Amino acid sequence: MEKLQNKNNISQDLKVLGNFLIANKNKNNSGMNTTMFHGFLYAIISSPITIMPNDWLYVLFGGFPEFQSTKDQKEVYEAALTLYGFVKLKLNSHTRTDLLIWQDDGTEVDLMTATDPMLVDFCTGYIKGYLLDPVVKDTFVELPDLSLAFFLAIIKLGTNTTKSTKVSSEKSKIDTSMRIALQNLMVENHINWEKIRDLHFRKTYFHDCFYK
Repeated sequence: MEKLQNKNNISQDLKVLGNFLIANKNKNNSGMNTTMFHGFLYAIISSPITIMPNDWLYVLFGGFPEFQSTKDQKEVYEAALTLYGFVKLKLNSHTRTDLLIWQDDGTEVDLMTATDPMLVDFCTGYIKGYLLDPVVKDTFVELPDLSLAFFLAIIKLGTNTTKSTKVSSEKSKIDTSMRIALQNLMVENHINWEKIRDLHFRKTYFHDCFYK
């Protein structure tokens, strides 16, 4: 657990994964960037059914990625799994105010100052993870989820914002109240599904299952 709590190690893992995701997305547009992956993690960790790495890594990369070597493959998978564990700790603490948005270069941006395009990527990743769970997906077909509608609304609003490296009151359409609501909603979704997750076997992910 020391590694999960060490900010320097997290930044290094972000750089390792971010560099690979950039290269992967240049070859496969279906792959995610790091910001999308962050939102994706918040969703799959909150889902009522445990989503195993065999399933979510495929979605992260948009298929089967190409690695330069077995060593590169191991480093990328280890980075992804460490970041998974980091987000899981955040969600289990039920903390609403310390959400940072990850970027490909390993830096982290506060949710309140993140640009609208960053939030669009984050929410896009969240929806991908949200609908990966079979229970949530089937439920959504019968009864649309208001929380999912909120994420879609942020995406629609933020997509129309002028792209900028810095957020400003003139250019940002996603206001502070929506950002706070986004924080609260992600924690609430995690809490709401906890009892259902407890009814299932507590599966865990294994760091060696991808590169034996």
